[in-house]
Amino acid sequence: MADAREVSGRKSAPVVTGRVLLADDNDAKRYLLRRWLVNAGFLVEEALTGAEAVRAARHRPDIVILDVRLPDMSGLEVCWKLKNEERTSRIPILHVSSHMADTADRVIGLDGGADAYLAYPVEPEELVATVRSLLRAYKAEAALRESEERFRLVGRATSDAVWDWDLRTNTVVWNAAAELLFRVPTSEMRGTSEWWYSRIHPDDRARVVAGLHAVIDGAGEYWCDEYRLLCGPDDGSGALADYVTVYDRGYVVRDDAEDPVRMVGSMLDVSERRRSEDARQFLGNASTLLAGSLDYVSTLKNVARLTVPHLADWCILYTVGTDRTIYPLEVAAHTPKQERELWERERRYPINPASSTDTVARVIREGKAEIVDGGSHYDDNDGVQASNAATSSMVVPLRGRAGMLGALLLTSTIPSRPFTRDQLRLAQELADRAALAVDNAKLYEAAVLASRSKSDFLGVMSHELRTPLNAILGYSDLLLLGIPGAIPDPSKEYLDRLRGCAKHLLQLIEQIFVFSRMESGTEPLVTEPIAVRKLVQEAVTVVEPLIREKGLRFKITDEIPDVEIRSDSAKVSQILLALFSNAIKFTHAGTVALTVRAEPDRVIFDVTDSGIGISTENIEKIFDPFWQVQQEKTRTIGGTGLGLTVALRLAQLLHGSLRVMSRPKQGSTFTLTLPYDVTSSVR
Repeated sequence: MADAREVSGRKSAPVVTGRVLLADDNDAKRYLLRRWLVNAGFLVEEALTGAEAVRAARHRPDIVILDVRLPDMSGLEVCWKLKNEERTSRIPILHVSSHMADTADRVIGLDGGADAYLAYPVEPEELVATVRSLLRAYKAEAALRESEERFRLVGRATSDAVWDWDLRTNTVVWNAAAELLFRVPTSEMRGTSEWWYSRIHPDDRARVVAGLHAVIDGAGEYWCDEYRLLCGPDDGSGALADYVTVYDRGYVVRDDAEDPVRMVGSMLDVSERRRSEDARQFLGNASTLLAGSLDYVSTLKNVARLTVPHLADWCILYTVGTDRTIYPLEVAAHTPKQERELWERERRYPINPASSTDTVARVIREGKAEIVDGGSHYDDNDGVQASNAATSSMVVPLRGRAGMLGALLLTSTIPSRPFTRDQLRLAQELADRAALAVDNAKLYEAAVLASRSKSDFLGVMSHELRTPLNAILGYSDLLLLGIPGAIPDPSKEYLDRLRGCAKHLLQLIEQIFVFSRMESGTEPLVTEPIAVRKLVQEAVTVVEPLIREKGLRFKITDEIPDVEIRSDSAKVSQILLALFSNAIKFTHAGTVALTVRAEPDRVIFDVTDSGIGISTENIEKIFDPFWQVQQEKTRTIGGTGLGLTVALRLAQLLHGSLRVMSRPKQGSTFTLTLPYDVTSSVR
């Protein structure tokens, strides 16, 4: 087989694998070494003296091959010069000599700075293999130096705390940014994993250390965790020391045997992000709590308790009385003992609303939040227990729609944790949400009272109006019967009309009366077996004369099913009559129809008319109390606007439903759905 370098009958040039500086004054030896190296793919530059070798080495060859004896100086001296000059100190040097061939000579050469030593006679393969071995080591060392230099540069350029942990010696090296994170001088940062572990928050330490060693001892390569780290001096005084939240991650370096030898990573201070996330979660929990009750007193008390321990070590919530006095509504602290101490202090030292020195009084009066560093608003008074001694406090106002509702006093008892402006804004946001919830609760309470008063008024008025109307109807019946004496026929006509108007008015009053009972939740439900066919026949008997009187056609589209339901017959009849009345009222010509269908779990009644219909924008309004299609004062169609409202609410009371489908000028269909047994159905 032809040589791999033979191309078109010629040998191609070997691939260049490095630059060699060959220093030897013996022409024969130099020729031979050069030939071997060129055939192996190296570029070779020659030097005949030691001085030439030193000058040529400054052009940075990949390796230098030196004869021990040169005309102007020894190879050992050349080696010493090259290793002591910055530009050439890292170039590998191979000594090749026929004069210094024993072990002692080799030791002298290696001690002089040479990286390898060969003695003549030397074989070509041995020479080339040695050169290549030295170059591989040189390149690996250069790559390692470059990697370490990049690591150092990254460590200097980043704001992260970068760490390099030698797992074999258990030494940890930190970059300069670590000093800023730990707030500890570099001289006090002990380079062991134990020192690092000791600064992890006790509640996080076991988890972090276990996770870290699970990756190191297992087959893992990457580790990360988020935990609290002590920053500041660790001398037991607690001065300026506090925990920050760090995001820490590292990579494991393993040797050829897959044993862990090194771990490199970085810490990032994520305290601000964590505080922001905690604040959002805190306000979200507060909003849920505030929305969960319409009892504003309980709401305010819950807010005070929510602040401990998230925002403060203790909290007092003050409210403003109707006489403008300021009194505590709730106290929250870590322990019941602390709360008792605070209640006792509040009892002994009530707040003067006009005080210019009391922070709570001033905040309520002026409506501006304040931070009080070094104490609380009452530290001038005696009796404050050491367990509740304040080192920093903040007071935020509770601003309602109608004025000041009170204030929140939040206090920290740890010297290293004074309140910040961010915490003040968070506390004010909480107070604003609490004040809004109180306002809404008061508005709801007022609305409930107004609705109850309205229902009470409607109930009383309905009762008072029905009494004389029943008397009018009773006396009308007596007159029509000729009691106490017969009346002329023309007078009977007027009396019939009077009686009809009275009955109509009584029906309207009955609607109002039912509506008021349903508003107050006092509408009774009387259930009994009802034959659907009989129920429909009774309703038709009432409305059929009214339909004919208006010149409309009445139609029952299918045979009424012979089924029985258990419900309140009076209410079912009232719903059907309300639907028929509505159909008759808004149909000027055409048909009013009824369809009844029995399904496996329900009975469905459809009342259809060919009347004026309902527009899309009004389809949902027709069930609103007192709403009518014609809203003008000159409307031509009468009624209270309660018929459909009462019908819908009665249907819901019976665990059924009432729906409508309609198009303008094409009529409407009202569908009443009722269960077979109201006592066993689920709404």
